[in-house]
This record gives sequence, C-alpha cells and structure tokens, in this order.
Amino acid sequence: MDKEINKQFSYFIIVSGFVAWVVWVLSNQFSSMLDGDAMFFLPQIVSYANGHGLRNVYYLHTISYSPFHDGRYIWHGFLFQVIFGRILPVSTYTKLASVCSILNVFSILLLALSVRKHIAALPTKLGALVLFLILLTAGGFLIGLQGRPETLSTLLFSCGLYAVSIKNQNIQSIILGILLGFALVTSPVPAVLVGLIVLTFWIVQFEISLRLIYNCLIALIGFALAVTIAFIFYPYKLNELISGIIQHRNTLHSINFTENWRSWFIYTGHFFIMGILITAFVTGSVFIRLCFSKMILKVLAVCGVIGILICILYFSSVSGWYVVGSMVPVLIMIIIVFLKQNHISNRKNNFALTIVLLIFAISSLDIILISCARLTGYSGLSLNEARLSLSRDIPSRSGIAFSKSLFILTENTNNNQVMAYEEYDMGNLLKTELPYAVIQQSHEGRDSPPIYLNYDLYINRFTHSKIAKGRLGQWFQPAGFGYAVYRKHIIIGNKK
Repeated sequence: MDKEINKQFSYFIIVSGFVAWVVWVLSNQFSSMLDGDAMFFLPQIVSYANGHGLRNVYYLHTISYSPFHDGRYIWHGFLFQVIFGRILPVSTYTKLASVCSILNVFSILLLALSVRKHIAALPTKLGALVLFLILLTAGGFLIGLQGRPETLSTLLFSCGLYAVSIKNQNIQSIILGILLGFALVTSPVPAVLVGLIVLTFWIVQFEISLRLIYNCLIALIGFALAVTIAFIFYPYKLNELISGIIQHRNTLHSINFTENWRSWFIYTGHFFIMGILITAFVTGSVFIRLCFSKMILKVLAVCGVIGILICILYFSSVSGWYVVGSMVPVLIMIIIVFLKQNHISNRKNNFALTIVLLIFAISSLDIILISCARLTGYSGLSLNEARLSLSRDIPSRSGIAFSKSLFILTENTNNNQVMAYEEYDMGNLLKTELPYAVIQQSHEGRDSPPIYLNYDLYINRFTHSKIAKGRLGQWFQPAGFGYAVYRKHIIIGNKK
C-alpha cells in the first residue's frame, strides 16, 4: 500500500512540475504571449498603482474604446485590477509581467493539489493521465489568457475545487459563496457559469432537500460578503459599473441593448453557446445521478455531449479564449460528479472519463501549440531594439503607433506620443492620426509585413513561411510571428 502511495505521489510531482515549468517558460515571454486584449486591462493596474486612478491613461489614443466612459474602468470585472493596482500595487509593466507569471504557476500548482484529492482513488496511471490532461487544459487557457483578468478566475476556481472536498457542508458552502462572489467581480461570464455548476453539483449530491436549501442560503451570504468587500476598494459606483458593462457591449457589437435585447444576446454568440454548455452539463449530471435508469436520460446525455463538442469547436475557431477558460471548471466538476456518483473501478467508467478528458484537452493543446509557435517566432527578437532604432532616427515630438499587444509595453515612452490600433483599423489610423512611425505586431495567418501607403518598411522581424498549427479550422496554415517597424515617407524640416 505504501509503495502504491509513493508511486502516486511521484507521478503527481512529475506531472504537476512539468506542466508548471511549461507554463512558467511560456508566461515569461510576456510581450509575445500576451492576449490581444491585454491593453484593455493592464494599463489600469499600473495607473492605479501610481496614483492616477483606475483608468487607462492611453484612452484618448485608442480606437477600440467606447466613447462614454472616458477611460474609466467601469465596463468589466475589476478585482484583478484592484488587487494589483491598490491592495498589492504593481507600478510597472516589468513587475506586472513577473506577477502574471507567478499567478499562472501558482494557479497550476493549486489546481494540481485540488485535483489530487479527487482522483486519489483512481488507478495510479489513469490518475496521472487525468491530472496531466486537466493541468494541460488549464495551462493552455492561462497562456491564452495572459494579461486578462480571467487568469485570476482560474486561481479562484482552483480554490473552489479544493473547497468541494471539505466534508462540513456549512464551511464548504460559505467558502464557495465567497469564491463565487470574488469570481463575479473578476470576470462575470465564467463566474455565472461556475455558479450554475456548483448548484448542479449540489442537486446531484443532495437532490431537492433541506440540505440543498441550506447550502444555497449559506453560499448567498458568503457571496454577498465577498462582493461587498470588493466594492470597498472599487472607486466607482455599482450603477456606473452596470451601465458601463451594458454600454460597452452595445458599442462593441453596435447593437442597442435597450432597443433589441434578443439580438444583443444572440449576436454575441457566447451567451447562446454558454446555454448549450449549461444544458449539456445539467442533463449529463442528472443522467449520471439516476444511473441510466431511463432511456430518455440516455438521449439527453448524448445531446449534452454533442453540445460540449459544439462549444469546443466554436470557441476554438474564434479568438474568445477568455470564454474558453470557463470550460476548465466545467471539465473539473464533470469529473468530480462522475467520480463521486459512480464506481470508479469500473473499466467502462474509467474509459469514458478518459475520453471526456481527451476531448477537452484538444482545445487546450491547440492553444499551447499556438503559444509555442509564437515563442519560437519571437526568439531572438527585441522590442527594445525597435524602440532604440526609433529613438535614434525619429524626432521625439512625433507620434508612434503600436499594435495593441505591444502597446502596453511602452511604459518608458511619453504617453502623448503613442497610440494603439487594431490591425484592421490601420487604414483608418493612417488617414486620421498619421503617426510618424508604426510598430506592427504580426498575427496568425501572415508571414510577411503588410504594405502601408506612404510608409517605408524600416525593420522587418517577421518570421517567413512558418508553418504552425492554428486554431481548429486553420490547421497548418502559414503563420508569422514578430514585428515590423515603419517610418512615414514624408519630409520633416530638412530630413526625410
């Protein structure tokens, strides 16, 4: 028995250590691993830490922001920004890069400890495989989410997974309620989804009973307490936040929520697919709870699996990795319900569990391969090299435009001289702001710098003819990673 325990522990150390190391290496490639939307979340942290308020100091130079909030952070969950901007202030992007890397690795290790408590009864090799696939999935999402608040959500969900193993239901409920409250003010979409998952887990465990009601009431108390504490540190009002979230979504999708709420939800797509995922999990849980007792439940379970597959295919074909991250706790809770409600020694059940994990891991593996492609593409490249070249040859009074993932790394540049843009906004940017120089970051599907009218290519650090596995639907497409620097082809004074 002791020998088996030692073997399990060895597998646990090897698997968790390996995945944590991979996540650490990739996370430390901060400039190349950042999610494209990081510029909308990280500047507020540095601004808040330096006493300039919870706002984006680059706001006036960005195209993608809604015009109504003047750079104030009132359009998304805020706990990530409040913690590292006020409670544990991080005043520079260099320090913030280290914080994000540490947060990712800590999330992986905590998740490993939490999962181990739930898979201890599995056969040693199967348990190691289950652990590896779960950590692989979470690691892929953390890398894809780099720079977004959902990385903190993953840490909170890992704590929740650990709390599920607490036998005292009152303590378990209050902790889960607190974690869900903090998760909601971090990123609302995954928090709502996980809240429904916790409820489903309790229904499966206790059915409709007084214990279920007590758990829900205690969790609500913890939830309210967490949200109240979070708002103590938030500088804006609740009604501003709610209005900001709605208005931001309206601007983002050019749909007026108050005039056509159905289109607002349907057009975003995420809510519709989330509904499929929730339905899939609920029907699957009921199916497990009643142990295949009725044919109709088998049909519902099959529909549930189809729904999950649709979600994976959908989210893997779009850039919404922050929503993909919501599937991590879904996967984990499915495993917990499966293990708790079935005889885990049954070979058929073990096989089914492994298949479910493999299906979810496909999406994660896809993200990790993209990240590795970026890492190899960026190796040897230096954003500082581009900055130094520009500082030597471009007048300090001239504007510089950065593609958005590189934008927030310009902390040593005068804020009034820089701007951010989306690649597809470049044409409009050149017509209006007319920066003297542009630093263009490459994206999947492009292996050479684009050509811009009236701009000369000054530095080319794109990788050429690189074959990389892109998202599902873009398998083995040419993909360039790196950056290019352009100078405007005009006369300033007597210099070209």
